[in-house]
Amino acid sequence: MKHMLTVATEQEAGIRLTSTMLADGNYKLQFVFPTDASGILYKVTTVLFAYGWDILSAYSRPNEDAEVEDIFIVTSTRHEALSKSACEKVLGDVKRLIGGEMAPDDFIAQFPEKIQQIKNARTIKSDFVLEADAKHHCSRLIVERPDRPGVLMQITQVLYTLNLDIINFSAEAVVQGVRDVFLINHADGTEISEKDRQFLSDLLNQKLTF
Repeated sequence: MKHMLTVATEQEAGIRLTSTMLADGNYKLQFVFPTDASGILYKVTTVLFAYGWDILSAYSRPNEDAEVEDIFIVTSTRHEALSKSACEKVLGDVKRLIGGEMAPDDFIAQFPEKIQQIKNARTIKSDFVLEADAKHHCSRLIVERPDRPGVLMQITQVLYTLNLDIINFSAEAVVQGVRDVFLINHADGTEISEKDRQFLSDLLNQKLTF
């Protein structure tokens, strides 16, 4: 089963979404963004969490047309199929958030049961490492966390709130749960200083106890 959906935005090519049902019953979602924009990962994960799609793994990459591709392997927490209408709803809301028609906080507020789900979740400390990445002239954030819906959204919310751009990211299953790796910089392209890293570390110490 494969759906190809295209929704026009202010950019000429528009945001595109392809969904493919995998042999194990999970789904591969491939978002293509014509240009990079602030908070893409945060906004996409917010929509997926709201509609009950748990992210099993994910990664980002540029394609040959210099577009941004975000790939997610997802499963439904509601045991639902990813129908064409469900794809259209996800894509439409991602477009609204990317286009600035609604803030992610206002969007998720429409789903009080999801907010309660985060509040009710068992508190588990997540481990993280924040270090300089000289090869890519940025900082590398590595988070090992429990596999629980909404956590990736919370991490990306912190980065978005601090006006940090996610240059690249990946998420994969490990023995402890999930391992997320982010390459991050300031939105203006400048590297994160040691002082900034300490501030982010302090904030993550507060936020990453889920």
